[in-house]
Amino acid sequence: MRYRLIVIFVTGTAFFSVLPIYAPPIVLQSDEIPRFLFGLGAAAVAAAVLRLSVGRVRWIPVVLSGALSGAIVYTFAYAIPRYGLSDGWSLSGRLVLWTTIYTGLPALAGAALVGLALALVSRLRRSSGR
Repeated sequence: MRYRLIVIFVTGTAFFSVLPIYAPPIVLQSDEIPRFLFGLGAAAVAAAVLRLSVGRVRWIPVVLSGALSGAIVYTFAYAIPRYGLSDGWSLSGRLVLWTTIYTGLPALAGAALVGLALALVSRLRRSSGR
């Protein structure tokens, strides 16, 4: 396995595990919608950076694995000890799933937008004769 992919995976995991702490999805129930939108934008930007560093072929598994592993780290290292969630594995599984969806969907959208932008730039370069 290449070291570059390992570094990218660890970077994605670190970012996606810290993101729900600073922009939690629970703010949807309050008036702090800008924090939630910041979280969505930050996930999209992080995925865009991962997409640019990985390349064309492997960006979907890298982004999704970063979001999933970040959700697992967030759930078991932060949320369960902090909030005392002792309802067992079912609640932990739901929290991992929700956090993966919360960070994964905007991350995939951000990475896809970067892919579209890269395709548009390459098409414009070819049509201009460079």
